[in-house]
Amino acid sequence: MIHDIKFAFRQLLKTPAFTFTAVIVLALGIGANTAIFSAVNALLLRPLPVRDIDRLVFSVALREGFNPFSSSNIDYTAYRDRSHAFESSGVVTQRSFILANRDGLRAREERL
Repeated sequence: MIHDIKFAFRQLLKTPAFTFTAVIVLALGIGANTAIFSAVNALLLRPLPVRDIDRLVFSVALREGFNPFSSSNIDYTAYRDRSHAFESSGVVTQRSFILANRDGLRAREERL
């Protein structure tokens, strides 16, 4: 077995272009798989840090307009004030803004 490993290393040293290409392809493949698994693990596999997750409710109001899948603040206030079935409630909003320096030059766009 040691003879086979030595032979493999000799062959890799004879063809440095192939060796470099193989190492780069393996590194990219391993890196991409690690990144995708990390995202899937964080978003889908790991449970949310919420007590009694089976009681969690997500509200979506279907309507025409700029963002048809969002609930307005008026809808939230109506649900909160009229419904006594919920133990607690909260609102999450998504905003887009642009950071600029003192000269007014754009630094980057952030989504929050």
